[in-house]
Amino acid sequence: MCTPKVFSLYSLTGTLFLLFVYTLLSTQPFFIRGINDVERAKQSALGGMMFFVFSLLGSLSLLLWRNRRGVRNGNGSIVGGGSQYELIDGASEREL
Repeated sequence: MCTPKVFSLYSLTGTLFLLFVYTLLSTQPFFIRGINDVERAKQSALGGMMFFVFSLLGSLSLLLWRNRRGVRNGNGSIVGGGSQYELIDGASEREL
């Protein structure tokens, strides 16, 4: 299930990984075998990283919007809100 929370974690992981790849291609491209055109590989890594950054910003803004508006789930509970439950009658008056 792809919730905004899961999607933001996915986007953050993709951003960090592609930042690592871009940094490696910029500083020490000889560690990555099979790349003929280093500049093209750097551009591809940067483009992918920008996609992940924009999707991260989108999912984080959706999370903030849902928390501020109090959007409800299908079962009626508020997304981002605390758990809403009722105690059984007499539960606080129980004697041990």
